[in-house]
Amino acid sequence: MDKVLYAYVMRTDATGSGLNKLRQSWLCAIWRSTKYPGKVYRKSIGRRRIFQKTGIKYNIPENMIRELWLKFMLNVGANQVTALLRCGYGALKDSPAVRDLVSSAMREAVAVANAENIDLNESDIKHCIDTLSSLTPTGKTSMLQDVEARRKTEVEAFGGTVCSLAKKHGIEVPVNEALVKFLKALEETFNICC
Repeated sequence: MDKVLYAYVMRTDATGSGLNKLRQSWLCAIWRSTKYPGKVYRKSIGRRRIFQKTGIKYNIPENMIRELWLKFMLNVGANQVTALLRCGYGALKDSPAVRDLVSSAMREAVAVANAENIDLNESDIKHCIDTLSSLTPTGKTSMLQDVEARRKTEVEAFGGTVCSLAKKHGIEVPVNEALVKFLKALEETFNICC
């Protein structure tokens, strides 16, 4: 495990179109050589050079595990809600009700993260909402793209994980429980509806 590069992509609005086409206007990769603060894997220097050469913006956070949880929290809120409501990033900017629902799902993820000794808070939710609101308004989350293509979603990885960890810690997560139920029901319709 000490040779695994921990990474994720943030601030991207990539949308698939057709079989082999991808449209995006922004990409920022975030990685750290290992999950441990301060420890650098020697091959990470070469990866930094690749990012610099290609012009891809990147960041190397001090606490990668916290950053992975931050990305998870963002996905828990944004992916599930936009997939269920079938709305793009513009709805996060323009609709207080959508923002409130996304924030509520994220708040439950924060409670679970805190129970797992990960320091996330309300300012992280605001940061994620601001980031999502800055993306191309017509851009779509990956889960919304899955719903539109009638593919199985990542609902178990996002809401399902929040619900499972909440149960472990005795935390109530009614928003995520509802989102999981609705999204699973939606997935089931993929095979029985026209």
